[in-house]
Amino acid sequence: MTERDLTARQRMQALMFKAPLMIDCETFDSFVVDYLDGHLPKPLRFRFETHLRFCPECKAFLKDYKRVIAVTQSQRETDTVAVPKKLVEAVLKSIPNET
Repeated sequence: MTERDLTARQRMQALMFKAPLMIDCETFDSFVVDYLDGHLPKPLRFRFETHLRFCPECKAFLKDYKRVIAVTQSQRETDTVAVPKKLVEAVLKSIPNET
């Protein structure tokens, strides 16, 4: 089998064995939250970003992850609507008192 026959993931795994500072995709996944929060220590951040440069799958995953965060945050901002006090009172009055 030639190098041309290898998938991107197989090439990445082969590279990881040659470069001991590389992390695998599973480790990359476990660091995503800390990386985005800015809590990943500098040596790990370097390894994370190095993996990111060589792994198109993890690069796409991180892009999608960021997109989900952005959509979620925008939903939170639009979903926080004040409920009118009169509506709350009307709903509370309509609940039967079981005492």
